[in-house]
Amino acid sequence: MCCNMDSGIKNDEESKAKTPSLWEDILRESEEERTLFEEMQRERVELLPERPHQEGCAEYLKREIFPILLPAMEGMLIEANRWNALRIQKCRFSGLDYLAEVLWNKNPRRSRVKWLDVFEIPTFKLQLRLNPRPIFPKSWLWTKERAAVELQRWVRGWLVRKQEDVQEMRQFWMAIAEDSERFAEIERHKKEEDKSDPCRHYKRLLDVQKRTTLT
Repeated sequence: MCCNMDSGIKNDEESKAKTPSLWEDILRESEEERTLFEEMQRERVELLPERPHQEGCAEYLKREIFPILLPAMEGMLIEANRWNALRIQKCRFSGLDYLAEVLWNKNPRRSRVKWLDVFEIPTFKLQLRLNPRPIFPKSWLWTKERAAVELQRWVRGWLVRKQEDVQEMRQFWMAIAEDSERFAEIERHKKEEDKSDPCRHYKRLLDVQKRTTLT
């Protein structure tokens, strides 16, 4: 009789050991979702066209941006000096408008028909229509002290954002956002599967109910 009791206890222990716990079910589902997401990412990467060479940002700036931007900025300073914009506060000259005009007209991808004024550029006109400018720019309204405070505020913010601990925190929240997007994509994929196969949805509900009863 003792042997029968021992064998019964062993069978109960073996059955409990074979029954997966709630934590094991969670780990298994998480592993399945991660595998599914990795397969989706792998398929997406395979569909992308191959690029022969990935150059760095510095090389791209030296080759494509600086040859056009640096002469335009030099011309902007010369034009600002001609307008005496550095001494007169309420000056009509706008450095950003000058840069926009020069960069648009010297764009190699644009067919050079004629030189367009900044207010004749199509994208510029659309931007002004969507976001009209105020009557007076801030350079006309702010004092030198206020402008200095604003510049210092932005510089201090940039210095803080480039610190290692701040960069680490920003990368952490970026990773959280990417994980949220990944789980949302997996949920959308599951809903699409449930629509194509309703039995899968009910089976998942039964699994959830079974786990809750076991706990």
